[in-house]
Amino acid sequence: MFKTLRAAAALAVLAGSALSAHAGLVGSTVNVSFYFPNTSTLFCDSGNQVVGAGVEYPAGCSGFSPVGIDFTDTGFVVTHSSSAFSSGAFNGFVVDVISGLDFDSVSYIGGSLGVTSATVVNGDLYLNFASQGTGRAAFTFTQSQGVPEPASMALVGMALLAAGAARRARRA
Repeated sequence: MFKTLRAAAALAVLAGSALSAHAGLVGSTVNVSFYFPNTSTLFCDSGNQVVGAGVEYPAGCSGFSPVGIDFTDTGFVVTHSSSAFSSGAFNGFVVDVISGLDFDSVSYIGGSLGVTSATVVNGDLYLNFASQGTGRAAFTFTQSQGVPEPASMALVGMALLAAGAARRARRA
């Protein structure tokens, strides 16, 4: 009986660690919307995509196809192959995580395409390319820290109960 309880406790702990929340963007659903000439004027919505292998937005959105956006677990690359971005208060993208963890911060790594500003507002990325040229821009980001899933916490609790039961049985 003790071996069974110990084995159950070990499996519960292992399963709990395997089921903890993923702290990256792969597998999350994102939405990219293009705004111009300010953040109040939606130019086009690229729709929702699940982040994974391949380029999530290879053609930008309707009416602005020379822009592509490729996400990874901790970063993304924006490519722009047409004429320069027009000037304005905002000429760029807002990235919203539909399912997954919100963004905490974003950093421009560099590339041949400059960025006017890259900020996080209420968990969404705001990427302003107003008056920038063409090329490639790379970014990294951080996301909100994951909270253990309820199933993980339940399994850890079961492991503690099993360990307590084994200890009481040993004393008896």
